[in-house]
Amino acid sequence: MNELKKNINLRILHSAILTYPSIGIVNQMEWEAEAAFSLNINWYTLLYCPRDLNIEGHEFIKKSRTNLFNIRSKWRYLFNWFKFKFEYYVELKKNEKKIDLFILRYSILDPFQFLFLIFVKKPVFFLHHTLEIEELKIGRSNIFNLKVLCESIFFSFNTLLSNGIVAVTNEILRYEKRRLLFLNNIKFYFLYPNGIKFDYNNQVFKYNQRKSVINIMFIAGYFHTWHGLDLVVSNCKLSDLEFKLHIVGDIDKGIKDLILNDPRFIYHGKLNKAEIKLLSLSCDLGLSSFALFRKSMTEACTLKTREYLSLGLPVYSGHSDVFPDNFQFYKIGYPKIKDILDYGNEMRKFSKFDIIEKSKSFIDKKILLSKFYSDLVENYRY
Repeated sequence: MNELKKNINLRILHSAILTYPSIGIVNQMEWEAEAAFSLNINWYTLLYCPRDLNIEGHEFIKKSRTNLFNIRSKWRYLFNWFKFKFEYYVELKKNEKKIDLFILRYSILDPFQFLFLIFVKKPVFFLHHTLEIEELKIGRSNIFNLKVLCESIFFSFNTLLSNGIVAVTNEILRYEKRRLLFLNNIKFYFLYPNGIKFDYNNQVFKYNQRKSVINIMFIAGYFHTWHGLDLVVSNCKLSDLEFKLHIVGDIDKGIKDLILNDPRFIYHGKLNKAEIKLLSLSCDLGLSSFALFRKSMTEACTLKTREYLSLGLPVYSGHSDVFPDNFQFYKIGYPKIKDILDYGNEMRKFSKFDIIEKSKSFIDKKILLSKFYSDLVENYRY
């Protein structure tokens, strides 16, 4: 493993290569770049994307010269994919003299990661956002076993030459440790949860807009199966309790048919930030995911949860997060409407201002980045 002198002014490059980065990922990296600038630390953020991807106005995004879209030939696409990957690691190598430590978002089935580790002289940590093998099971193909074998080989080689592992949840951290098997060269493990940009100057709420009936918010860009919206709706349909469930995001026709003609469900479709904030004024709590078991996961660190808390909404969820056990504004339970309403009524004794203030240290990107950077400087003895 590569070694460095201990440096309290550690220069770090956090980078990711993504063909189709979601808005959540773009936001995460933008908030991180802004937090680093605000903290005046030597932290640089880079998101590498294909040419012609419609993402503009972000200084931390660098676009490849290679196009990956609208290519009819499979062989041409494969060639461009390899070229795209190669250009990314060349770009990283160019920055080597400017930094002391690389933190790379781990890329599944990426042979170039190992080649990069061979030629780079600075330490490299991998940042993991998912359970890689379980991720491959989603949309399982005929070559699934081959993909698993290749990923296992790549992971082993990468681990031999890397210096540390970072993960957004404790579950992922434990998972990566289990994947190491007999490889014990990794000495450094860090937790770096997701966070959001916390606008301290714009947290103005009219706390008297709560209604007599409990209002619940459930947000997603698109409701995938692991969000468990179907489980929530199905349980609600079995009950005659009063509530208002505000569903924000794209949903399947099957769910639309279930909630049709039931005035307790209010479907908003997609809303922008201002519209979500306005809607939150009359809501009592937010719902996180309830079917992570469909991804073989029990813990997540979602931006949705952090957005709820920043709006003064306690969260009822079906999975663990990184919050301590005594954090009362995040409750784990089954998607049962009675339990959800009981929790909502219990949380009404707190003002939204209280919830926001007591959640800051767990969700503010600036605070989380500052802690992670301090942990790196303090614990990684270069």
